[in-house]
Amino acid sequence: MARDLRDRMVDAERDDHLGPGDQLPSVGALAGERGMAPSTVRRAYEELVKEDLISKTGRTDRYRVVEGRIISSTYVLVINLSREEGADVEEADNSHLPIELDAYRAAVIKQGLVPLVEGPEVRMAAPSETDRKDLVLGEDEQFVRRALKRFFARRSAPDTDPAFIKTGDAPHSYDVRTVQPGSLQRTFYPDSIADRAPRLHSVKDITEGTIRYLAAQGLAQVGYRDVVLSRNATKDEAAFFEMREPEPVLEVRRVAYAGDGCPLRLTQTIFDSARHRISYETGQVPRD
Repeated sequence: MARDLRDRMVDAERDDHLGPGDQLPSVGALAGERGMAPSTVRRAYEELVKEDLISKTGRTDRYRVVEGRIISSTYVLVINLSREEGADVEEADNSHLPIELDAYRAAVIKQGLVPLVEGPEVRMAAPSETDRKDLVLGEDEQFVRRALKRFFARRSAPDTDPAFIKTGDAPHSYDVRTVQPGSLQRTFYPDSIADRAPRLHSVKDITEGTIRYLAAQGLAQVGYRDVVLSRNATKDEAAFFEMREPEPVLEVRRVAYAGDGCPLRLTQTIFDSARHRISYETGQVPRD
């Protein structure tokens, strides 16, 4: 119910029917409109209060949007995972961006949003039994783990309060009140690969993309195998995706291979299933 209320508020906000400080329908009025018990609506409102999206007005069962706050909107992003670092974006105002982007950033920009990335966090790690099997690792072999947290936000409007605008490394200025979690990505490289590609140990971004970087080191990727899983989020994933309780997520496990059949990497990407759709393309497919 709380997520449904949030979506309704987002729609009203987009249509300029609702803004910061505006009053919401009373508990009784909304219960009557939706055919629900007032207690159900009240609980949903209270959940949004805990998320600091709305506040009580001082009158019984009346609430309003928090001043200076834009409601976190829900976008459904279609991620074409078959494009990897070959995703393209055709927008006149994106001419300053690299010709080719990773699939996630391309999907975010296509939606008219700003992609944001935190990381990479880099460390050595011991593989799980499943990861060891996927990467064909020896008993004592470790791997380099590079982890990213990806977010997206609305572009800032010309009249946005400067206190709420940031640019940083983003391709556009964005309104910090609209930042939302996008996906979690962890990529694991066997020691034997990382030894030949030392930049994998660095916390600096590999701007040309790791696929191109590895190819330049004589480690060209010739193919990959994906396994897509649906499961409930872990506690840490639920916290990242701002779930009050663990909800379904999509996990894509991609093992990429070199020409000799040896695994180059295992990439694990976690998506909130309510905000993402996964697509693949093969052959000649018209661009949408």
